[in-house]
Amino acid sequence: AIHQLHLTFYLRDESIDIVRAVEGAIARGRGIVGRAGFTMLGEKITYTSEVTDLVAQGARLLSYLGACPRAFAALTHLHVESVKLRQPDVSNLLDRCKKLKHLSLQNLDCGKEVVLRIQHPELTQLKLVMCFCDSFELKWLPELEELTIGTWCPSKRRDPVLFGHAPRLSKLTACNGYNTRCRKLKLSEFLRDANMRELHMNFDTEMPWFQMERPEQLAPRLKNLRILKLDNINEECSVTWTLFLLEAAPLLEKLHIKVSNHECESFEDEMLRKLLVVATSNIEFEPSDFKHYKLAVLTIYGFQPGDMFMQYMRRVMEAAVNLEEISLHDHWCEECDFYPLTRYPKTDQDRELIREEINRGRPSPMRTIQVLFSDNKYRTDD
Repeated sequence: AIHQLHLTFYLRDESIDIVRAVEGAIARGRGIVGRAGFTMLGEKITYTSEVTDLVAQGARLLSYLGACPRAFAALTHLHVESVKLRQPDVSNLLDRCKKLKHLSLQNLDCGKEVVLRIQHPELTQLKLVMCFCDSFELKWLPELEELTIGTWCPSKRRDPVLFGHAPRLSKLTACNGYNTRCRKLKLSEFLRDANMRELHMNFDTEMPWFQMERPEQLAPRLKNLRILKLDNINEECSVTWTLFLLEAAPLLEKLHIKVSNHECESFEDEMLRKLLVVATSNIEFEPSDFKHYKLAVLTIYGFQPGDMFMQYMRRVMEAAVNLEEISLHDHWCEECDFYPLTRYPKTDQDRELIREEINRGRPSPMRTIQVLFSDNKYRTDD
């Protein structure tokens, strides 16, 4: 038996021979008893693909599916890029992949007016990135635990995801840069049928793509949240507004924020940005006087000494009466080695001054305050 198999190939006519090889092995009795995955790539960089490319590659995918049903029936992991498929095609693909656990779709074109409905009895992880449709509906996914959506299309009528039957869904990752053609989402509506324990939102160094709401409006949606990660918040937006999420999530244990204006753009990202009209602006938000009894860890990436972060940390410490640890990090981009010329504390003396400043005026000082360096070539410890 084959215990593990993963193949990556382009959606070309000759690639059917690869799929046929797997089909033939299964037909000869070589069953796949462990993880089996296909990663199917478009012939061009994602954002340079034309509609004709997506149509041709979608047709090839369907031809593989029709010619080699046993190969697809054995898959537990599937990643597909740059195809045009109709709703019946997607449904047929999922019906054939009976053992599928992880599904990733990138640059899928189903039509801008289509609500893409997804159902599967075994799927546990679903990733949808840069997919062209009006919305996604999680129609029937009884085993789904983790959902990732990224760079969704602007819709004036619907939220990017409609939560149908996904009772085990506990982790949501949403990554999008706000653009002026998008309506801003209301998290209280977007998450109305969700029951998240972990929420990760990435803003691509732009302004948040959701509206500020009163904590009491969000509390029913975030009542079970344990971990909250807010990545790539634009420096112009400040960070004080994140407190309304803390107040709305009474069981939150870990809060992670990352502030950055760095745009590590590949050629694909640059092309995508030309298609969208992005916006950044400061967010006016006045937090209320509240107490939080579960938050234990506050982590900040992109920290700099100054009023913005110092006032924010003091405000969190005042609210989170049982806070145990503050962890501060600089900002190093692993993709391009970017390291900003900031006033991040680089010596032991500088770091100790930061700890003293954080604890200044507190009757009982915070004992665990870590001021950490990224492991990069610019590090200059004394």
